[in-house]
Amino acid sequence: MYASNEVNKRQQLWDKLVNLGATIKESWLLSGDFNNVLHTDDRIGAPVTQSEIKGFQDAIITLQLTQLKSLGWFYTWCNKQQLEKRVYSRIDWALGNVEWMQKYSHIEADFLNPEVSDHSPILLQCKVVDQKKELAS
Repeated sequence: MYASNEVNKRQQLWDKLVNLGATIKESWLLSGDFNNVLHTDDRIGAPVTQSEIKGFQDAIITLQLTQLKSLGWFYTWCNKQQLEKRVYSRIDWALGNVEWMQKYSHIEADFLNPEVSDHSPILLQCKVVDQKKELAS
């Protein structure tokens, strides 16, 4: 998924996702570039305001989505400007609903080195779980 750079268009997307989520009764995963931080500490180099994160937070709460366990790069985007103007943000997310987290909690989101891109690619990794060992515990 990709969310617009424009705040109003992002809010339209949050509203559409909330409407769609109300119709889904099974497990689902939502991942990609949301162009939005979720918390005030998800950016360095520029301030984060509460009004900037409110719409996204409200949608996440309404949809009952949870971040997948993440590995790798914390800040998933960089403007790649000179040091005095450089901004790092966490705007790429992998989120699952309650059913997803119950069924697939062993899947992790690995945010890889961005290399030439300004975003970190997301690799979903499936840990192999030895159920015999877990049952014996």
